[in-house]
Amino acid sequence: NKSNMQTETIKIQKDEFEKYDQFLLDQGFGAVSDPNPYMFGKYKKDGTYISIYTSGKVVVQGLNISSIVQSLNGFNGLGGVGVQGGGIDESFIPHIGADEVGKGDFFGPLIVCAAYVSTENLSLLKGLGVTDSKKISDKRIAEIYNQIQEKILYRVWTLNPVEYNERILKAKNIALVLAELHGDNIKEFVRELSNRGIEYNKIVIDQFSSNKGRLAKHLSQYNMEQFHQAESKDITVAMASIIARYYFIQAMKTMSEKYDMVFPYGATHVIDAGKEFLKTYGEKELVNVAKLNFKTVSQL
Repeated sequence: NKSNMQTETIKIQKDEFEKYDQFLLDQGFGAVSDPNPYMFGKYKKDGTYISIYTSGKVVVQGLNISSIVQSLNGFNGLGGVGVQGGGIDESFIPHIGADEVGKGDFFGPLIVCAAYVSTENLSLLKGLGVTDSKKISDKRIAEIYNQIQEKILYRVWTLNPVEYNERILKAKNIALVLAELHGDNIKEFVRELSNRGIEYNKIVIDQFSSNKGRLAKHLSQYNMEQFHQAESKDITVAMASIIARYYFIQAMKTMSEKYDMVFPYGATHVIDAGKEFLKTYGEKELVNVAKLNFKTVSQL
């Protein structure tokens, strides 16, 4: 019944288009082709249509659109989708969450983080809209980090590209490298918490491998849970993902300043930057900025 159709409009920043595109696909929306030259993307799910225009205007149309509009607004303002609000178990037990950033990025380091969230921290993180760092803009990552850096206990391990390439050469498998990194970082973090008289209770980690045993081997004596998309389901893992991404962003900025060029995130739009780097600095220098096990290397 078209008379019951609702239309809502929100405004987003142009540098967030890609993140909204991924968010909608993650929510089960399918992409719809539209010849409109002023349309960045159009999406459909169960009779609800969402159009993102190049001006930054997002139009939502459908019969029952309040929940998706609320999600989009939360995502727009604070990245507060998934673990914010009702998604958090009110019987929260303080624990460690762990996640990594940089695994899918051709340029830059691999960073793991273990963070501890206490009951006292919980309302702060909820208020900040802490969620999976992939759903939050770089600017917002920095804002959240600045609010929590003195209040949250955490431990970060940065594996720069040279060290990453050495480890991959030996291990031949990113999951084995990650298991060792997370294992060592978490064990050291638990020791630090113990020295402060803090009981970690449990460790929740985003499952990075189909083989849970890889990490379990390193942390067999600990109370640990692994599951997929933990950064969207557990606020402590989400906090770890935000801290790790903050460190990754800073590392990329430092690298960009050193080489006087912009290194893109991800692994899909990196060829041009790779060619520019090789032309200026040569093949031998690539080991210092990129992950050489990526297929991108042979393309370059």
